[in-house]
Amino acid sequence: MSKSIRQRLILAGPTASGKSALALAVAGQTSAVIINADSMQLYRELRLITARPSVTEETQTPHALYGTLSTTEAATAESWRHAVVTLLDSLGDTPALLVGGTGLYIKALMEGFADLPQVPPELRENVGALHLAEGALAFHARLAAVDPASAERLRPSDSQRVKRAYEVWAATGKPFSRFLNAPRSGPPDGYRFIPIVLAPDRGWLYARINQRFSQMIDAGAMAEIAAFAALLPQLPKDAPLRKAVGVPELLSYHQGEIGLPEAITLAQASSRQYAKRQTTWFKHQLSQALTVDPQDYDQAMQEILSIMTQTNLTA
Repeated sequence: MSKSIRQRLILAGPTASGKSALALAVAGQTSAVIINADSMQLYRELRLITARPSVTEETQTPHALYGTLSTTEAATAESWRHAVVTLLDSLGDTPALLVGGTGLYIKALMEGFADLPQVPPELRENVGALHLAEGALAFHARLAAVDPASAERLRPSDSQRVKRAYEVWAATGKPFSRFLNAPRSGPPDGYRFIPIVLAPDRGWLYARINQRFSQMIDAGAMAEIAAFAALLPQLPKDAPLRKAVGVPELLSYHQGEIGLPEAITLAQASSRQYAKRQTTWFKHQLSQALTVDPQDYDQAMQEILSIMTQTNLTA
């Protein structure tokens, strides 16, 4: 007899597209546990700036994997996937809805990982030291010389992944991109994940992004930044929250380098650029997913609830 497969829904989409609000409403009608699929919302710090659900929202329905890590810890797609599978196993047939916009994590959950080579610890340390000595831009150029495909895909500021790509090349003599295109290990045993992607109009989304960031400031985001700034001496240079959307700009204001209006304008622009990258990623990487328009809230709810009825059955 073949093992039964539990189907679970992933609600994905760009930042500020309304994922959390829709998830909360769906969970209210289905008693689903909402599971975080956003890499920055894993951290306890910067609740407002990372747009984590509020304390009130988290008391309305069970939420999991939100604010579970300190910013001194570095989450990975592997560690997140392991945490998700452990949680889903403990929930059994309890309805669950994964919600977030971190494409790398979602792809890792749905498809697994390529068989990547092991990198000796001493090589990893040497690459880290080289990155620190050369700086992000020069090291990114170094990667581009040996693995142009990875360098084109990764921004210089994405130091963790830039170093990882270079480590793999240094260990094997082969570009990281070659390994990424290898067959993946597949979804976790006993699960199948069905994605729904929120696909709003760009103008509508950008207006929401601008408005939400202004609301974050009004709600106390600068107090969060001040507390976070006090932690910076303890944090590694590549600590994930350092590069969370809006954080570099608000830190620049906190440190007296720019004025608040400029910081807000730059942070809003950074958030819009991030949303554009997310939208492009979902379009290409989850091309078979059902897309819904969050601007038509009632229709979006109806479609998500209809699929929830099916995906939380044991097939």
